[in-house]
Amino acid sequence: MHFNFDEKSEFIRLCILDDVIDFNNISDFKVLLDTKVKNREEAVVLDLSEVSYIGSVGLGMISLTAVALKEADRNLVIVCSTDEVRRLFKISGLMRVLTVVESEREAERVITESDD
Repeated sequence: MHFNFDEKSEFIRLCILDDVIDFNNISDFKVLLDTKVKNREEAVVLDLSEVSYIGSVGLGMISLTAVALKEADRNLVIVCSTDEVRRLFKISGLMRVLTVVESEREAERVITESDD
């Protein structure tokens, strides 16, 4: 799985560069989340701007990550600018429980405001 990873003072940013998250690369996605997101303290920005499709296994993995972060009192903000992926979040019901924004700037604002 192709990605970029940045550490900022208030959060970590994981940008997925693959076009699709599905059963073909879900193992790599899980390992990536486990190694880059778990066992840390910062909020997380999961940037899915380059992703055009997420299969049900990918949605499930994002949901499990969101639950784990919430239990650890950590924020998760998802950057998603594609209509198709936003539609998948809406259909799956995840839009009601996830914080989904259209830009990294907006994600930074949400994290900064939640720290206050």
